[in-house]
Amino acid sequence: MKKKFLTTIIILLIFLVSLMTILSTVGFKTDRFNKFITDKIIEKNKSISLELEEIKFKFDFKDFDLFLETKNPKLIYKNIEIPIEYTKVYLDFISIIKSNPKIDKINITSREINIDQLKKIMIKTKPSNLNSIIRDKVKNGQLKVNLELYLNDNLKIDNFIARGEVKDMEGIIVNNLIIKNTSFSFFSDSSDIIIKNLKSKMDGIVISNGNLQIKKNQEISLQSDFNTEIKINKKNIMNYSPFIKNIKFINQETKFNGNLDNFLNITFDKTLKIINYAYTNKGKINELLIQFDKSIKNSFLEKDVEELYFKNSNFNARYASDKKNYIYISGDYSIDNKNFQNYDFKNDFVKESSNINLNFEFAQKLNIDFINYEKSYNKIAKIILNLSTKKDLLNLKELKYSENKNLVLVENLKIEKKI
Repeated sequence: MKKKFLTTIIILLIFLVSLMTILSTVGFKTDRFNKFITDKIIEKNKSISLELEEIKFKFDFKDFDLFLETKNPKLIYKNIEIPIEYTKVYLDFISIIKSNPKIDKINITSREINIDQLKKIMIKTKPSNLNSIIRDKVKNGQLKVNLELYLNDNLKIDNFIARGEVKDMEGIIVNNLIIKNTSFSFFSDSSDIIIKNLKSKMDGIVISNGNLQIKKNQEISLQSDFNTEIKINKKNIMNYSPFIKNIKFINQETKFNGNLDNFLNITFDKTLKIINYAYTNKGKINELLIQFDKSIKNSFLEKDVEELYFKNSNFNARYASDKKNYIYISGDYSIDNKNFQNYDFKNDFVKESSNINLNFEFAQKLNIDFINYEKSYNKIAKIILNLSTKKDLLNLKELKYSENKNLVLVENLKIEKKI
């Protein structure tokens, strides 16, 4: 008796395992649910037309759930065909037993959608800022998306999860500035949007290792980090003119070659008004050339200063709404692109006040007649400057010039600008 019972249990287990294996891989063909699915979806969405081909009844071991799968369904939304590769419809197990099937979740995986198809779909949807940007600014690209829709008893969406990837996207930033070869993967639900592995190119700038996260609560927070390889020169700098036109000493002759790691945090209110922000970066300046619009004349120098060169420099900066900003930069500099010397510059500025520390070596010929001092070319002098400014007050805390046995020192000199 025991042997028969044990044999029966083993046979049942083998049958169940075999059944589950078949359900999780091949599945069983069925047409029982075709009309049920189409009727339920169309019932709540009058703008949709749905045609289903072969449906398979399968089992999802990962979620331990039953679902119906169909490939290449024909979905028409407002006379536009949506390119879908396959669809899974997850059913409540108890409702199936009661012969009153209930849909818990729908999983939709699209075929590759090009930008023209996406624009046609967006025209039929509710207008938004994102729709406008894609229609007006994005010119090329492909999108593939996997969408999970979680439904309530009335087949209304309680929640959703969207995953996918964008590749070969191209768009217009402003004027002739084109962003191209853009690709990234994304995740989105009702509270978060996450973008990872962002890559893109503009003329003179390569963006890589980009990440972005948007959290939607009572406020909307945006966090992003990305790397930039920058090669700006006279051939491409004018493409960036809308962004640099108010920056002093930047002109068509400016040259910049460097690599920066960038970090951005922005908080918006519900109307998308910026509440606070912070942008920081750090990295390496391989080469920076600044050509002045007018030569800097100085009676102590043998030649006027027309250009300023920086190379092999470490750079770190912060610009934020709390006004606690700074620029730190150190490396090698030259005023003739020949004789490079060390420098270290720090500027901490909060609102209208600024604290500057500058240490640098100076190799140019220097002649100061009123103290009967002359320094020949290539003799190295060391200069330390520490000053603070606040509105109309300049406080020269320290100015120290040393070369060989020569020393000039100025301390605690305050200069007030009177209007």
